[in-house]
Amino acid sequence: MRRDLKRNSAQSGQAIVLVAIAMIGLLAFMVLAIDGGRFYQQRRRAQNAADMSALAALYMYIKTTNPSSTVSEHDMLVKINDMAEKNEIADTDGTLGNAVNGNVTAWWVDKDGQKLPLGAPVAMQDSTSRFAPSGVNGIQVQARIPYGTFIGGLVGQPTLVALADSIARITITYKQSDNDKDSIFTVGGDCNNLTDRIAHNYVDTNTSKFLASVYVGGSLAVGQPPQGGVNASDFYGDFTVATVTGQGTVGAYSDIGTANPFAGGGNNFHDNHKYIPPVSTPKGYPDIYLVYGHVLGPADFFDGVHNTPEGQWHKDLGMLQAKDPLLVYAYVAGDPGAEAAIQAVYDANPGKHLVIFVDGDLTTSGNNDWQNTTLLVRGKFDNTRTGRDFYTAGPTVGNISVMAGANLGGWRQCASDSANWVFHAQGNNTQFHGIVYVPFGQIFFDGNTSGGQDFSDAVVAYSVYLNGNSWQFNFDPSKLVWPVPATELNK
Repeated sequence: MRRDLKRNSAQSGQAIVLVAIAMIGLLAFMVLAIDGGRFYQQRRRAQNAADMSALAALYMYIKTTNPSSTVSEHDMLVKINDMAEKNEIADTDGTLGNAVNGNVTAWWVDKDGQKLPLGAPVAMQDSTSRFAPSGVNGIQVQARIPYGTFIGGLVGQPTLVALADSIARITITYKQSDNDKDSIFTVGGDCNNLTDRIAHNYVDTNTSKFLASVYVGGSLAVGQPPQGGVNASDFYGDFTVATVTGQGTVGAYSDIGTANPFAGGGNNFHDNHKYIPPVSTPKGYPDIYLVYGHVLGPADFFDGVHNTPEGQWHKDLGMLQAKDPLLVYAYVAGDPGAEAAIQAVYDANPGKHLVIFVDGDLTTSGNNDWQNTTLLVRGKFDNTRTGRDFYTAGPTVGNISVMAGANLGGWRQCASDSANWVFHAQGNNTQFHGIVYVPFGQIFFDGNTSGGQDFSDAVVAYSVYLNGNSWQFNFDPSKLVWPVPATELNK
């Protein structure tokens, strides 16, 4: 009997041990359920704050920065901390919305999301003399929320910290133009009339070649002397004109609404390309630029708002510069002295991608070529030097080589008179290695033996008057693109 009592007493002691172990397990599950749930709640708050702060800081940076006026790290931290504190991150120095908060840390990052400077990243500091380093493409923000646990202290964890990181970066995609074939594209529909006589003006141009298609919605003056016969224009792409009504035939000027203006005269269409009868719906301007989803037409570039140093387009370049850190914007006054001012900017920024706005006319006659440079000229553009090359700052600025001519008035728009140009290339052997865009006036291509396989990715103008000999026009449709910047959030 006594042995049975002893056995039951031993079993009872074992049960107490098992119950104690089970209680510890249950307590652990309670800690996991209560404190773990609170951790995820706090981390979600920290993540929201980090996301909002990174996006707000990036937006401020891209809207106010440009190569000559950048935002200091002090300004960035003020924006970041202010947004974080508005999203439940506790302030640590007693002053809300300033550049000091021990619960927030921020870094500059590159296009791959790597902290800068690479190899030795440094967090942003409360400094008005520190600015974005080279290669910046975005901002990383880390937000922290310290909080006390409910029963975690029983297992030696009285406090926890919820950390969350967010990276806001710039992304740029490129919208392909729907005009995928034309080497020359004119849009001045009101030029197609008998007064301007621009259906096809036969002028002193011999052996011109169009290595891609031609679209005439405005005027195109090109050809050989009216006698025809030799040295005709060669067309390797289709020739299309817009519908024009109410015209007749006057001498060499054909009614392009009813007849092929290139019939006879020795003009040649190659490789099964041909004259296409008038289309029913003339094209307008191709889209020239896309910023924040807003389509900017040519007028936006010359309306006195987008192209001034304080203008909106100037600020938009901050976003493009974040994707292309080599991009530099500069503003110079027009003639006299414009060319020297451009040269000074070019010499001061070796290897950079330059976008130079000329507030007035620009006459170029110097010996230097400006590599990686896009010229935006509010007034008239005139190149007088032989053998000059004009380049482009690249796809970030739409591959534009030269864009010229605010709306200087109707008398400069149509190609009935070669003296009424807005854009004049009069030197022989002139090359434009990007898109030539003259939205409101006449391009006057003068001189001889210019062009070639790499001449101009496209010519878009109100009208074109082609003079001289041996011109060639080509077109690469992959170059007619418009950058579409946006922000991207990575956690």
